[in-house]
Formats: sequence, C-alpha cells, structure tokens
Amino acid sequence: MEKCLDDTRATLTSMLRELLDDISTTLLKIGKPIIVVDDYRWFVESLSLMAKQVSLCRACMTLLDENAVQEAYLLVRSQFNNLLWIKYLVNDIDGTHLNEFIAQPIINQIFKDQKLIEMLPQLDEKFRKSIDDLCNGDAKSLMRQRIEDCEKELNKLGVHERKPKSIFKLAEKDEDLYRMYITLYMDGSKFEHSEISTVARYRNEILPEYSNKVAFKFELDRDETLWDRVLMYSRMCLFHSYEAIKTKILCSERHLLDDGGFPKAPYCEEALKAIDMKFFCFQKAIEELKTP
Repeated sequence: MEKCLDDTRATLTSMLRELLDDISTTLLKIGKPIIVVDDYRWFVESLSLMAKQVSLCRACMTLLDENAVQEAYLLVRSQFNNLLWIKYLVNDIDGTHLNEFIAQPIINQIFKDQKLIEMLPQLDEKFRKSIDDLCNGDAKSLMRQRIEDCEKELNKLGVHERKPKSIFKLAEKDEDLYRMYITLYMDGSKFEHSEISTVARYRNEILPEYSNKVAFKFELDRDETLWDRVLMYSRMCLFHSYEAIKTKILCSERHLLDDGGFPKAPYCEEALKAIDMKFFCFQKAIEELKTP
C-alpha cells in the first residue's frame, strides 16, 4: 500500500516537472536572449518573478520527493508571494503598480535604517563604536543620509507610501487570491514561524495510550497528511502565475504573438494554450489517482 502511494506521488511530481520544463521553454525562453524596450519593464519583472516561481516549484518538488513536507511548505509560501506580485504587475494600468514593486527594497531599507537609529542609543559604547567602524564613520549620520537618498528615489517614482506592501493588501481585492491567503498563506505562517503544533509533527506516537508529548520518536522524513496539500498549493501558485501572464499576452499584448504581424514575435498562441491543457490533464490525474 505504501509503495503504491509513493508511486502515485512520484507520478504527480514527474508530471509537474514536465509542466515546469514547458513553461521554461515556451514562456521564459530559457537560454535565449530577450531584448525589450523601456515601456516593458513590467514584463521584464513579471517574467523574472515567473522564473523564480519555476525555480521555487522545482525545489518544492525535490523536497516532496524527500518527504521534507514542512520545508516544502515554506517554499510554497514564497510561491504565493510571487504570485501576488505577478498578478499585481499584469493588472497595472498607469505604471503605479510597477513603481510600487520597484520601491519595495527602497522602503525596506528606510525601515531598517530607522530601526537601527532607534536602537543605537540603547547599545553600550563599545558596541556602538564597532558599528561605526563597520560603517567607516558615524553610523547614525550615514544611515540618516541613506534615508534621505531613499526618500528622493521614492519621490522620483511617485510612491508616497512609506510602508512595505502587505500580503493582505495585495490579496484582498481578488476573491481567489484572498481565499488562498486565508488558507495557504496563513496556514503556512505556522510552519514559517515554527509554531508548537507544527514542530510537534516531527514527533510520532509510539504507544497508543500516550500522546506524542510523552512517548514518541522523531521522524524527519514523513508527514503524510500534509503532502497532498503542499502539492496542490504549489500547483495552484504556478498555474495562477502562468495564467496571469498568458492572459495579459493574449488579451492586450498580442503583438508579442507570432500571428500578430511580427514574424519574429516571441510567443505562439497555440503553444501557450497547450500548457493550459497540460495543467488540466495534471488536475485530472490528481483526481483519478485519488479515486479508489
């Protein structure tokens, strides 16, 4: 029975890897040069996030193969972050979404420097001096200057928000994303932060009359109840990411298709839709393999 389950799961991860290869070849054009004009910075960033999405999903499959399921869940949570930004970028109308995406590391730098400035007076003199030495000068002055420079960059981008974009804000206006937020993301937070209920999963009961708090053995390579859920979430993140970019191309960027009047356009509509069919077949395979 256990071997049958392992074979089923190996089949599913193999099918998903085939999908990843198709996306890499068809959408990302892995190994081939891509040249774009400035107006397509949103496309560059969307494809870059999709490249990371493929890499995260591939790594997730590797961890599932090793039955490191909780660790795979952490990667799925990162996939969800990526999905949110992909959806946000492809739904940009006037460039504000792109500028907000570009601004995130700048905002994070301001936040870090402000926290460090607040913390410095609480440190002992020797520690403060070591920080000054690391900064090759007065650390507080250098951080204040960096905050000022960052503020100028944000003003150039037209971004007035000085807080990092929250996951909730990115998800709240899309019903599917919000549903994934309150299930996938919030559940995954327990594993990210090593909540007591998640670390308890490593302890297997050894005596039926005692809980795994009293009599147990550690098992690092099994979490049967979570495996299927992690695979499903990883597939969902990959599918919605791909679907968002593909839909953007087919609906409003058809000049990127080889039937749009440009003989050297990068994409073929039939090839893009063929990947949709493979996603459908993969989902059918999951349903059939689960049927007794």
